[in-house]
Amino acid sequence: MRMLAEENLGQDEMEAVRLCDLEGLNMLSAAAKMKLSKSTVHRLLNAAHQKIARALIKGLAIRIERDI
Repeated sequence: MRMLAEENLGQDEMEAVRLCDLEGLNMLSAAAKMKLSKSTVHRLLNAAHQKIARALIKGLAIRIERDI
């Protein structure tokens, strides 16, 4: 099996994607759940979308960073 290059998603980026894209919450509701500002959630979501798109287009693995 060949090793794929990786695109790293932070835990907050992944949570923003989960809440907004999977659960269907708007950014304001997601921000309240994450205890962040709406603008921070917007920034996290944009960064995550860009990383996911890059991984899909370039055939990269996606690593989700977890706090331990």
